[in-house]
Amino acid sequence: MHEVFPVVAGAIAGLAVRGVRAPRLRLIALALLAVLIGSLASIVSGEAELSLGFIPVDVLQTFAAGALMLAGATAWQYRPGHLR
Repeated sequence: MHEVFPVVAGAIAGLAVRGVRAPRLRLIALALLAVLIGSLASIVSGEAELSLGFIPVDVLQTFAAGALMLAGATAWQYRPGHLR
């Protein structure tokens, strides 16, 4: 149940960075948000007290969810037949 927060927060972060125009800055912003959110998730859930090895796992989960959401939302926006 503790893995829900990083995934959902990562998906929200992926949608939030869609407003950044430059693709490189978009990925940098997503990476920074993933580090912040993933670290916070490990600390709040108490996993960081057991081992600091949980922090990179949560950061990667957050980044992966954000990147997938960003890619999916971008693909949805530019699908054939979609009015822009």
